[in-house]
Amino acid sequence: MKVLLAAHGSRGDVYPMIALARRFKSEGHEVTMLTQQTFIEVLKSYGINGLYTSEDARKEMDNLDDDASSVGNSIKWAQKSLVEEFSLLGEASKDADVLICTNNEFSVSSIAEARGLPAFRVAYIPSIPGNNVPPLIPWQNLPEFLCHPMWNLINKGLDFMALKTANMERAALGLSPIKSLSKHFMATFTNLFAFNEELAPPHSSWPEDSFRYCGYAFEDQANELPRELEDFLKAGDPPIYVGFGSVSVKNPSAFTEMALEAAERAGCRLVMSRGWTGLGRENMPEHAILIDDVSHDKLFPRMAAVCHHGGSGTVHRGARAGVPQFIMPVIIDQFFWGKRIHSLGVGPEARSSKKLKTETLSEIFRDLKENSVYRENARRLKALVNKDGGVEAVYESIVGEMAKKAEPAA
Repeated sequence: MKVLLAAHGSRGDVYPMIALARRFKSEGHEVTMLTQQTFIEVLKSYGINGLYTSEDARKEMDNLDDDASSVGNSIKWAQKSLVEEFSLLGEASKDADVLICTNNEFSVSSIAEARGLPAFRVAYIPSIPGNNVPPLIPWQNLPEFLCHPMWNLINKGLDFMALKTANMERAALGLSPIKSLSKHFMATFTNLFAFNEELAPPHSSWPEDSFRYCGYAFEDQANELPRELEDFLKAGDPPIYVGFGSVSVKNPSAFTEMALEAAERAGCRLVMSRGWTGLGRENMPEHAILIDDVSHDKLFPRMAAVCHHGGSGTVHRGARAGVPQFIMPVIIDQFFWGKRIHSLGVGPEARSSKKLKTETLSEIFRDLKENSVYRENARRLKALVNKDGGVEAVYESIVGEMAKKAEPAA
């Protein structure tokens, strides 16, 4: 079977699809994946055929912020790559058997229609419109009567930015124009939810046959921790992790100094991840260590707590490790995950890094260290997340659905 996957965005968007690509490849399927040039070496290391857009994911993430403009900037990012998607996927799909994408690839529903191919969406957020608060906005306490209008506003914004381009590309494929990208997207795909049901439960307003829970598609993170980090971990009490992954904060130097001082006041040790935003400084104090990318699967279970931006991948890694979490959301769905972590009693209320002061962060560090309720709820969530099928469940869902489609009519 020739499998064509598409995923671009941050590492949290791309790595689960790489894990799925590897699963298909392990069964002897021919696999090709579209993503950004940022991930060329990763795909090469796994022997995955790549199609690469010209966008720079790291640069694009720097242009996103923690306010209402993040939605618009995200739509602009999607629109910017739309023409390249149509071009690359349009050609590669001519002999494909199945198309698989994430939330971000708005060309795939049209290409699937043009080629008559089955298509699946691996969703990292509960992005089904209804009477639920959209997970794409910062205002996660929006009253229910405003939720449906907000979904309409988001979808109209998407259409304003990308519908004209999409219809031009559809015409080139011999397709008639559509009136709504979102509606066409939803009508095309089988939605495979790559997140835990407890972390993001279903909403009563969703059509029952529109989604299937699989659990987060964790990629392999078997690499051992660096010796310097191992020595630091063994030298004292479990530290607190701080990092922003693939997203950026506006003043990483100021945040670094605030976090270091807050940790010192709270009497705790700190593991600070440099990330794409560039946290840290030379000559870190004795109670802290600066790290580059390491295996979260190896690191997080040894932390007292993890404080991060709230990307779906990092939230699920923290949940799988069974440790308390504090979310400092920057963009899009991170506000949703921050609210869910707090609602489940796994950590304090989410706060933007912009709104944190040294004393406030110090109090949060103390709370994370001392609050036994957080730890108890984190252990309960760990058990639930570890029951999920993840990559295997996504793979079996797709293969099973493909087998049904191939069965002759009775």
